[in-house]
Amino acid sequence: MTLPESLFAPWETFYVIVGSAGGALTGLLFVVVALAADRATAGTERGLSAFTTPSVFHFVLVMAISAIVTMPRRGLMSLSLVLVACAVVGATVTIVATWRIMTFEQYKPVAEDWLSHGVVPGASYVALLVAAIVLPAATELASYLIASSTLVLLFVGIHNAWDVALYSATNMPRRDDTRPPAPPQPPPQ
Repeated sequence: MTLPESLFAPWETFYVIVGSAGGALTGLLFVVVALAADRATAGTERGLSAFTTPSVFHFVLVMAISAIVTMPRRGLMSLSLVLVACAVVGATVTIVATWRIMTFEQYKPVAEDWLSHGVVPGASYVALLVAAIVLPAATELASYLIASSTLVLLFVGIHNAWDVALYSATNMPRRDDTRPPAPPQPPPQ
């Protein structure tokens, strides 16, 4: 099946915006983690990783899907196969993240955590899988499912990154400053 040139052309601006946002937010999350690193202890490093790694993954997958969908192609089967792989890997990362959060002893997850780290991203990856499967037969429906999934993953990543930043700033204890004190300065003359 040869694709008409304009099949995904109406979506290009959407994917440029969403993909760029995913890239920018990935960078911002690195900054948040770097700033939180001075507060991380042996007990909180595992939790910081459990809560931030999925967000980075969602942002990167949003960028990847944005690039993949807008790539030139001759047929839909290659796109469908790559999106199936994205959905399966994303669902696996979500399951692993949920397990890591569940077994993190220093924090007891609340309903919002289960929704934002498990249920919503899991549903997005299921929708992406469905879109990938129906893409050749129901291209318009699949296009909206793919776009919706990427947008939801972007919003979930933003929410979860905000939670990590807020938690790190307000609840993580500061590490003791292990640097030696600065030598006394001589009085000005």
